[in-house]
Amino acid sequence: MTLENSFSPEEMEVLRGIFLSSSNQCLDAMRGILDAWPEGGPGEERLKQFHRAAHSVKGAAMQIGYLPIGELARELERAVLALLAGAPADESWRRAAEQACAILGDDLEALRAGREMSPPDQRLLRELKRLGGAGAAQGADRPAAES
Repeated sequence: MTLENSFSPEEMEVLRGIFLSSSNQCLDAMRGILDAWPEGGPGEERLKQFHRAAHSVKGAAMQIGYLPIGELARELERAVLALLAGAPADESWRRAAEQACAILGDDLEALRAGREMSPPDQRLLRELKRLGGAGAAQGADRPAAES
């Protein structure tokens, strides 16, 4: 269920603005972690930060009705949880995460400019689902424990 039925159009505009601002902050955090990706992947704390950012984008996008963004963020979140559960943080994971962040950025920019979001990239969603497979077995819908 989205928030559209609970708020006036004016209130939804305010919520959309908050969503765009907070999602950009989350996206910047995820990109920062990917930009500083060390050999063998980042440590557990950085992965938890990445997870929290993806989780925040997912939840807000789903609530406000931006389902393609929410779906992509959900699969990115599950892929991060797979890393936290012990899956390898290899180059294919990093490339998929970078591509997901690029698409999220493009979609956020489109929303800001009043344009349509791009259709979901089914190939990328399948790749993220594959990468998140280990996390799904470990309870990928649960947020990572706070440190």
